[in-house]
Amino acid sequence: MTTTILIRLIASLGLCLGLALLYLRWRDPRCASRWALGGWALVMAGLAGWAASGQGDVALSDAAVLVMVLALAAIAGHAVTLPATAKTMRDRKSDNDNLALGRGYWGRVAARLLGCVVVAPAAGLAAGALIRAWAPGDEASRLMLMATIALLVTAVAWVLQLMSPRPWRMLGLVTVTAAIAAGLVELSL
Repeated sequence: MTTTILIRLIASLGLCLGLALLYLRWRDPRCASRWALGGWALVMAGLAGWAASGQGDVALSDAAVLVMVLALAAIAGHAVTLPATAKTMRDRKSDNDNLALGRGYWGRVAARLLGCVVVAPAAGLAAGALIRAWAPGDEASRLMLMATIALLVTAVAWVLQLMSPRPWRMLGLVTVTAAIAAGLVELSL
């Protein structure tokens, strides 16, 4: 019992530190990309620590809820714009040209929409089917792993598609990855 609590405490600290690194990278894009990579690695390690602490499916869902609550707490202050700061936020020019309405804006919107609605779920299903085809164990374990991997890959593809400054390139990359995964599933059958 004490070991379980200790593992979950260390995993929670990893989750908090990972989210803090991701938050710092989000607030200041000039930070090194290693911060984002380290943040995601700590979040995944924290989730793995929670899953390994016993009752994997229940502990993993508890950890996922913890991550969502911590992320919501980190960005909740930015959702409310105070009247005193609204003018300065409006007057400030955007550093990112992708946010400006102009040539190519609707093309980027179309790429992101296509990527999130069609390609990301297809990539998730292809990755899940690949895991189901190649994973050892009984059928119930493989189905559970397939569902988990499908959701995880879909969520990662959504994040990559929406944060990419070149959404058509990311759409192509995710599409090729999904096609390769589907091809490997076909080879295993």
